[in-house]
Amino acid sequence: MENPEEEEEVWADENLDEEIKAFLAVFENGKDTAVDTISHLEYFYNTLDCDFRTENPFDSPLRFPCLNYVERDLAAPADSKDLSSGFHEKTLF
Repeated sequence: MENPEEEEEVWADENLDEEIKAFLAVFENGKDTAVDTISHLEYFYNTLDCDFRTENPFDSPLRFPCLNYVERDLAAPADSKDLSSGFHEKTLF
């Protein structure tokens, strides 16, 4: 049986922060990431332990490409140059 202290360490804020930032650093991950998932991640960053200081990705989304994923609207014409009607943002935050 796994040591409870080891299991607690896996779920420590520091470990989660590292894994989340690695995920958010990949632009293509935005394609399959539900808005609800991003909302939970934002909640995580807003409720961190007071003694753990880290950069909140939602304060600097340009550094985390996954948060800037834009999905092509399939109903728009393929040659459309008007981004306002040809694209819609999958609003992640």
